[in-house]
Amino acid sequence: DTMTKHGTRIALTLLVLIAGLIVVRWIDKTLRKVLPRFIPGQSVVRTICHVIYVVLVAVVVSTAAEEYGATLLNVIRFLSIVTLTAFGIIIFHHQGL
Repeated sequence: DTMTKHGTRIALTLLVLIAGLIVVRWIDKTLRKVLPRFIPGQSVVRTICHVIYVVLVAVVVSTAAEEYGATLLNVIRFLSIVTLTAFGIIIFHHQGL
């Protein structure tokens, strides 16, 4: 009964999540190959790629959560906290703190 009632929504949410994460992975790999040509310093390139990756994953997760029926405002609040925490970790790791 639950799968009949929510199965399509769950399947569509998983499709959005999986497809989005595949695209994010492709973008990340492409940026890691292309950015060193334009930006000197491997650590700067890594930091930029990490930040872009976190933002893209947050967008994919929020899109999937909204597709599932979550309130967009609550998703944005939660992902803002998670994203800012990830940025802090990336910056502190980059600085060697």
